[in-house]
Parts: sequence; C-alpha cells; structure tokens
Amino acid sequence: MEEKITPCNCPMAGYCSRHKITKNAHFHNLCRTRQDYFDMYENCSGPGQEFTNCSDEPPHVVIPIDVKEPCPSCEAHKKESVGLPDSAKPEVKLPSMWQQAKNLTKAVVKHVATGAKEVSDEVREERLKICDGCEYHIKAQNRCAKCGCMLSSKSRWRTSACPINKWGPVE
Repeated sequence: MEEKITPCNCPMAGYCSRHKITKNAHFHNLCRTRQDYFDMYENCSGPGQEFTNCSDEPPHVVIPIDVKEPCPSCEAHKKESVGLPDSAKPEVKLPSMWQQAKNLTKAVVKHVATGAKEVSDEVREERLKICDGCEYHIKAQNRCAKCGCMLSSKSRWRTSACPINKWGPVE
C-alpha cells in the first residue's frame, strides 16, 4: 500500500464513518494517498458517495495540490488538480447537493409565491457586480459557493437575497 498523505484515518477498506460510505480497497487507497480524492469525499462528491448522506455543514475550503500521477483518462481532473489557482486564493467548493436542493426549493417557492417577478436589468447588473467581487463567487461556474445558486437566475428574481447580506430582495 502507498504511503498515506491525506488526513484519512481509516485503517483499511470498508465502511468510513467520516465520509459515510463503504469504500473498496481501490477507493480507500485513493482517499489515503490522493488529496484530490480525499477532498471529493470531504465535499460529498467522491466516487460512490450519495449527497443525501452528507451533512449541512458549510463548504470545505480546498487548496489544490500538485498531483504526481494524474488520472490519464480525465482531462478535467488534470486541469483542476495541478497547481494553485491564478488568484492564489483557496478554491471554494459548493455546499452539499442536499443543501443546494434545500436552498433552491426555498428560493423557488418564495419566487413563485410572489408572482415570479423579476428585477430591472440595472438591479440585476448591480447584484452581479457585487457577486463578482465576493470571496464566495465561483467565477468559472457563475455560482455562489455559500448557497450553491446559479447567479444568472438568482440575480433576476425580486425575492432573492445574498446569503451573506451583500444585497437583498427588491420590494
């Protein structure tokens, strides 16, 4: 077995109480020796992991590391896991799928209940400008890492509000 380089504490393959999944020997080894796989499990997106088993904790902050042996069949993996981002800021991950689903459901119910009204283009642009400078903005996906929302939609709805109160609903 390769040398452990991640915080994984599972001594062998089987049920992992930290990640709430049964890992076979291969996935256990990847979790122990590859920071990118450990981070996927931490963020409830590891192979075989179900988002319904994850907690509502805030997103984990992950700083990518150099990978000695990148996955030969996955170009996206190579691009995302090697080196620090250009901004040298930690990469912010989305909340669990479960938390994102809950956030979206609340937002849609409120939006529809108030007539599905939208803001003017000027208000939308101002909201997006605020988001663009925010530490939780995932620029590549135009999403909010705090709530998981797609900002192209969230910024249009009158009832929407920033989860950290940088902008609020329009009356």
